[in-house]
Amino acid sequence: HLHGEIRKSRSTKNPQLVYDIDGALLSVGDLAKDGSQLRPDIVWFGEAVPMIETVYPLVEKADIVLVIGTSLLVYPAAGLLSVCRMSIPCVLVDPSPPRIDRDRTHVIQETAAHGVPSLVDHLLQRVRCSDLETLLPWH
Repeated sequence: HLHGEIRKSRSTKNPQLVYDIDGALLSVGDLAKDGSQLRPDIVWFGEAVPMIETVYPLVEKADIVLVIGTSLLVYPAAGLLSVCRMSIPCVLVDPSPPRIDRDRTHVIQETAAHGVPSLVDHLLQRVRCSDLETLLPWH
């Protein structure tokens, strides 16, 4: 969850105070334990992406990279596919994908709600395969 989780809230003073809200609406006056207003635990435009320092090294070492839920038009998330090693499969699920190197990245041109189940079905059909090249034949 590079940009946070909408089903969680957090303190406006201390981003480490995070609470599960399971999609409940937040209202003015809903307070964290530190007395500050609760807000959605997501990154808004103009805010730093705190998980980016963790994500880039993971992408560089990954055996497969799935990019779901981003248009890849806004940095730093837009640079995720550029740090993938050339030898690994990269999959982008996006109904309106940006111009990317399609030789390196398989695009599932659907919303996440439809594209992810399609990807999961594809992977489950090949779950007995131990070879990643066989598991993801589009790579």
